[in-house]
Amino acid sequence: MKDAHWKVLGIAGILLLAWAVLQDTQKEIQIGEVFLRVEVQDTDSLRTKGLSGRESLRENKGMLFIFEEPGLYGFWMKDMNFSIDILWINDGKEIVEIAENVAPDTFPEIFYPKELVQYVLETQAGFVEKNDIQLKDKVLGL
Repeated sequence: MKDAHWKVLGIAGILLLAWAVLQDTQKEIQIGEVFLRVEVQDTDSLRTKGLSGRESLRENKGMLFIFEEPGLYGFWMKDMNFSIDILWINDGKEIVEIAENVAPDTFPEIFYPKELVQYVLETQAGFVEKNDIQLKDKVLGL
């Protein structure tokens, strides 16, 4: 009986740890009146994988790439299965470049911002148009 008790406690501890890790890799951001739940990609290995190999991205979901310092970060569609909108965001948390409906067949083309950025947001294709997202819009929650 004591062994079963410890097993249950061990499983509960593992589940709690997994939940904590998952919460740390996700956050909610806001652009205008729109809220998005985003997965945070803040290491080289996470940023390299990105959305590659996934089948889709749900509405009001996204992937947020965070870089240690501002740079001209390029993005491509390697191993992508669906189109996306890409938003480049500077260290002032302002959208400075947008690429809409970027299709998988654009690979190996690389899309770059025209100025230094610290964040890049990938969203479902059509998100920018549907929500009237504009250059200079502020992104809250970064």
